[in-house]
Amino acid sequence: MISYVTFLEISNTDGIFKKIDSQAKALSLIFGKCLLFSYYKENFAVSTYVKGKFNHKEILNNINNIKSKKHIFKSIKEYLLINGGMKNLYYRHHIPTISLIKFIKSFNKIYYEIPTYPYMFEQLYNSRHKFKTSIRLLNDIFFYPFIYKYSTKFLIVKSRKNVKLCSKMTPIRNSISNPDQYSINNRPIGSSIKIIGVGTVYPYHGYDILINALSKYNLTNTSKVYFDIVGESYEIEKLKKLVNSLNISNFVHFLGSKTSVELLSIYPKYNLGAGTIALFRRNADIDTALKNYEYMLNGLPILTSGIVDGLSENLHYYKINKNIDFNLISKFIDNFYNKFSQNDLINLIKQFTWKKEYEKAEVKK
Repeated sequence: MISYVTFLEISNTDGIFKKIDSQAKALSLIFGKCLLFSYYKENFAVSTYVKGKFNHKEILNNINNIKSKKHIFKSIKEYLLINGGMKNLYYRHHIPTISLIKFIKSFNKIYYEIPTYPYMFEQLYNSRHKFKTSIRLLNDIFFYPFIYKYSTKFLIVKSRKNVKLCSKMTPIRNSISNPDQYSINNRPIGSSIKIIGVGTVYPYHGYDILINALSKYNLTNTSKVYFDIVGESYEIEKLKKLVNSLNISNFVHFLGSKTSVELLSIYPKYNLGAGTIALFRRNADIDTALKNYEYMLNGLPILTSGIVDGLSENLHYYKINKNIDFNLISKFIDNFYNKFSQNDLINLIKQFTWKKEYEKAEVKK
């Protein structure tokens, strides 16, 4: 059995939690059982996964202060001592505290995930409260030696290809849970480029760059570019104002949050998936977004500003530089659909599962 602790909220429409759910399923295949501890509807809950499937969820009712990590860790310890013990821990990085150090010391094996590495520039650049973020990052630096000491292995998702890793660090890539769940994409008919962008939108996604380029292109070309955005965040309101100022609401649409099932029903309307268009805003050159592999699984080539690990530039993804040339992108899309069937893509993506990723990283009992 392994325990997975995260301080994120369970949500059917949150891309990050979909990833965590997939990870818990994969860990339960390796360890037989995974107990996922996370926030749920203003409570803290434990979700049980057995042999790759979600089993049940229950609320931890003995937490005196739901906002206190000290109380939460205490409650998790009490639960585990009754329900399987404290042998293996998978912990997703969050603001470290003294209570965290005491907590992880109680386990035999600790797999500590850093979902983006390095991450400090990204968080500071994209923060709306830079002073508070600076203090939090200094806190991370202070506690890092203690976390490093007690962790068995750091699992890190690299955002830069030349970043140096410490001896305990093992790189992993974002992966999918079930390669057998996808929509059939016959590609929209016509010369238009129809782009979908999925996920919680931040400035480094660069959707503003894509919108500005789309606006200029559509003014002078008979074939048009359309862009639909799925997801919510504070950045959405800025993008809506930009679209209104450019008077292009006929070409850019905001669809709000969608569940995985809803996404499967709309993917066939598009012929291009928007990855991360402004990686320079997070000082990165690798596009680590999980959605890239989901695009590919659903028959969509990818538009990005970086490397997509495991895929091939100009075959599976188009990497933009300073300017977005939709004429070249249109040729790339044509080549993609002429070269690959969806079965080709499905067989390719089957190698990008969390179970295989963990096995490569030697996450084991």
